[in-house]
Amino acid sequence: MSTPYLYHEVQDAKPWWMYLIIGPLVVFSAWSFVQQIIFGKPFGNNPAPDFGVWLIFLACGIGLPWLFWAGKQVITFDGKNISSSYVPFWKTTFAWDQVEKYYPREFNAMRDFWGWGIRYGLRKGSTWVMAYVYFDETRGVQFELANGRRILIGSKKTDEFLQALMNARL
Repeated sequence: MSTPYLYHEVQDAKPWWMYLIIGPLVVFSAWSFVQQIIFGKPFGNNPAPDFGVWLIFLACGIGLPWLFWAGKQVITFDGKNISSSYVPFWKTTFAWDQVEKYYPREFNAMRDFWGWGIRYGLRKGSTWVMAYVYFDETRGVQFELANGRRILIGSKKTDEFLQALMNARL
C-alpha cells in the first residue's frame, strides 16, 4: 500500500502562443504527407524522399502535438521525499531529511533562468540554482540541501505547498 501524498499538484496549462508555433508545423507536415504519400504528387520544387516525408510527418505531425498534449509538471511530497516531474521527460526526487532550509521565492523565469523547464541560474551571483519552472509561474519554493544543492520548484499553489512542508516539520 502506498503512502498518501501530503501535497500533490499537477500543472498542465498550455499557453496560447504554443498553438501558434505548433499549429503551422502540424499543418505543413500533414499537407506535405497527404500531397506526396497519399496523392503521389511530389511536394515542392525539390521534394524530399518519401521516407523523409514520413519522418517529418511522424515527428511534427504526430510526435510534437502528442508531447504538447502529454506535457505537464507533477509535484509530490509524501513526508519523506519531494519530487518534481516533467512528464514525459524528467523526474527529480530528493529526501525531505536532506532539506536544511526552504522558503518561498518570487522569480521571473525569463530574467532569472532564460526560460521555462529544467533550468540553471545564479541567485545573487553566488551559487547555481536548479529550477523546475512550468509556464507562467512566478512563485515557488526554494530548497537548500545539506550537500549544497539549491533547487527551486515553481508552483501555482506555493502557499499550499509551504503549508504541507510546515506540517511535516511538526
